[in-house]
Amino acid sequence: MEDEDMYVACRNKIHLAATDPVPEQLGAELAACGIVASAWETAEDRELFQGVVLTRPTDLPDWVEIAALKADRPRLLLAYGADLPHGWADRLAAVWEGKGNWEVLRMMLIAGNERALIGGSPGSFYVELLRRQLAEQGVQSLVCARREVDEVCRQLPRYLTLKEKFFVELGDVCDEQGISLQVVSRAMGLDKRVGQMWLYPARAEQAHISRWMDRETRPFLEKPNVQRVALFGRPSLWEQMPTGWLKGKEVRLYVGQDKPFPNNLSLANGIDCAVFSSIEQALEDADLLVIGEADAVISSLNLDRLRQCMRRSNVVDATASFPLREANLYVTYYRSFGEKTNIWE
Repeated sequence: MEDEDMYVACRNKIHLAATDPVPEQLGAELAACGIVASAWETAEDRELFQGVVLTRPTDLPDWVEIAALKADRPRLLLAYGADLPHGWADRLAAVWEGKGNWEVLRMMLIAGNERALIGGSPGSFYVELLRRQLAEQGVQSLVCARREVDEVCRQLPRYLTLKEKFFVELGDVCDEQGISLQVVSRAMGLDKRVGQMWLYPARAEQAHISRWMDRETRPFLEKPNVQRVALFGRPSLWEQMPTGWLKGKEVRLYVGQDKPFPNNLSLANGIDCAVFSSIEQALEDADLLVIGEADAVISSLNLDRLRQCMRRSNVVDATASFPLREANLYVTYYRSFGEKTNIWE
């Protein structure tokens, strides 16, 4: 089959076998790229598949079914995602690119899934097929070496963490001078080398955020009239806070809608809390709200309603979810990085 005919035959979708279940998020990302990853079920499936997708380390030589794919046309072995071992795709290529017509590529999405990194040989059959497929889905692609994709996977979270840490420290400087971090960061972001979106919500390194939340909530937690504290964010986030941080306080934890958590939870650092899937129930008569993570529901929260639910509308927000001007109108005290609504508190 000629390359162009091969492309026309599968231009709407690239069908790849997934002998291991693909995580839901990665499956959605692949689908948005026009790549269908489905289980290998029958011998008749073989003609539908153009190759195999791998999202976790696997001992490929044991996959007898993969070897059964005919080598009469190009076949793709796609190592996809940010969590694969460094150099693993190269090790696969050393074995599988010597087995007939196999081509091994490394791929990941970045920039909010708007751009793709493809690790492989420029101009090769599946590199060009993937690039054209991605372009049809509105995704820009960059072709590079497989290990260069691995290095981006390793360094990008580290860079974003360092960038966020810088802006947290800049927030302290802005506090000292009585100026706005939002304005300073926005002005710096006009330089394309910096960019405007500095906050890193999917952070792996939590220490500097934990220190900031601990520091900013201490003045409230020392007050005897602050008894009920509402937390927004996953349990694993709050386990990174210091032991004894909320000692003696009634804690209500909002974990997001439809999350399978028990009604009551005891975290590893000694925090006992009641768990709610309703924001309003978690906020009921609270004296302090601490936002460690934000989802779409939290970001669209009506601050006037928040004020009505809480006994005292004090908010410490590590996600910068709300415009400062709006918070100033509806909330007694609102604190985010380099921003506060009541400097006399």
